Amino acid sequence: MRPGHSLFGNYLAARHAGAVRDTASAADYYASALARDPDNEVILDRAFLLQLADGQVEKATDRACEIIRRTPDKKFPHLIIGLSDFRNGDFSSARANLERSADGPFSTLASTLLIAWAHKAEGETDLALELIDNFNSNPAFDIFRFYHRALINEQAGRTEAADRDFQATLDSGGSNSIRAVQAYGQFLERAGRGEEASALYKDFSRAAPNHPLIKIALDRIDQNQIPAPMVPDANYGAAEVLYGLASALARDRSIDLPFVYLQLTLYMRDDFDVALLLLADLMEAVGRWEEAADVYGRVPSDSGIYAHSQLQIAFNLERMEKSDEAVRFLRRVTERQPGDMDAVVALGDLLRSREDYGASADAYGQAILLAGEPERRHWSLFYARGIAYERSGRWPEAERDFLFALELEPDQPLVLNYLGYSWVEQRHNLDQALEMIRLAVELRPNDGYIVDSLGWAHYQLGQYEIAVEHLEQAVSLRPEDPVINDHLGDAYWKVGREIEARFQWRRALGLSSEEDQVPLIEKKLDQGIRGSQGSHIQKAEAPKTLTQ
Repeated sequence: MRPGHSLFGNYLAARHAGAVRDTASAADYYASALARDPDNEVILDRAFLLQLADGQVEKATDRACEIIRRTPDKKFPHLIIGLSDFRNGDFSSARANLERSADGPFSTLASTLLIAWAHKAEGETDLALELIDNFNSNPAFDIFRFYHRALINEQAGRTEAADRDFQATLDSGGSNSIRAVQAYGQFLERAGRGEEASALYKDFSRAAPNHPLIKIALDRIDQNQIPAPMVPDANYGAAEVLYGLASALARDRSIDLPFVYLQLTLYMRDDFDVALLLLADLMEAVGRWEEAADVYGRVPSDSGIYAHSQLQIAFNLERMEKSDEAVRFLRRVTERQPGDMDAVVALGDLLRSREDYGASADAYGQAILLAGEPERRHWSLFYARGIAYERSGRWPEAERDFLFALELEPDQPLVLNYLGYSWVEQRHNLDQALEMIRLAVELRPNDGYIVDSLGWAHYQLGQYEIAVEHLEQAVSLRPEDPVINDHLGDAYWKVGREIEARFQWRRALGLSSEEDQVPLIEKKLDQGIRGSQGSHIQKAEAPKTLTQ
């Protein structure tokens, strides 16, 4: 969208763009409106905030100065001017502006920590720590106070004090924070306490398995490599303050402020990888797929989350219905990172969602080779390849993969359901097949797709009354699914409930987006079911993206 010529038009367009979270367009429209009405303080304030949310911090700083010139007692603009001073090394002016930005507990926390880091930048460590210690009236802020005390003490070479503060950070809830765990773990590594660092990382990984940053840390310890300080200077410290506040706001489901604080974080440190990750994640949450992909593209290639960010770019291309581009992008990723199993799995998932089952099976096969000796957690790879084989007409290979997936994970309901239903279709191993589907239902009784499989299996075996019972349950679990409604219609017809059957078929017709199924359902509505004619088949299968 382009700004127009009308003040009122630009203002309305800005309001609309802001409502749909298109911050870039909203900022441009407000700027255009402001050019036509420069004395309008409401438009000035909105232009200022939208420029911040869009990452136009330099322009927003100019707006902040204009707001302060007109209304000196406004608080938030002083924060932006203070950060600009901070980044330019004018710490005295930064402190003066930051002191004037405090307005309530949260903003006072922000200004206190930022002022402390400004003192640290000028070598005034004791003054910085004293300032943080005096801000102790709210226990909810203890994690912030202890964490930044620890970072400042470490920078000042006060290792014993830093150690105590890091421990206090963990005791205040920091054991669930990747930043706190990273910072203390790296501190321990540099102090020659690798075993303690390893234990800390492993404790965190129990709650967040396979976190890429933890994996890198553990690999680093195994290789006896010593990490550099995570927060080496005051600018990084200020960025850490802003990121921590953005994370807290994001957890509280706030929408606008986290964007602002994350953009300020990146203003202080533009390569802050986890801040980029959180910003992109928030953009995804409001459907800003293209912008999210651009932000993931800014993650530095030497970051531990670079590989993850590359996969997210592909997922966002797919969300934008740019499937061909997503496939090409993932192929380039697998070529650049030939040992990255997650990228190969993501390629397989994407190809499977596009019904390119042969290529999908090849990708999963490559992932299985990269995995090495199969472990329990690898069941999903064999299951996914089995689906790709089955859909491409290679049943013996599919069956072998399903059976091996069950060797790795014997009670996996998705595999039990898929293999059991496939056998029912083929009239093969019928007793074992029905038992497998029943077990899948016991394990996931609220999964409408698996309950549908059990009902449809009974239908295929001519056990129509039993089929109706299970299919009614499946419809109650997944009333929006056209296939399940269609199945129930077929079962109703077979037991003589023809009016109800036509009702379900009409419902399925209204819900269905599969063009090839429409004439089949319409034919049943016109003629009913003759002989063994029945509906098409739907099997509960793996998520479209196993890596998500």
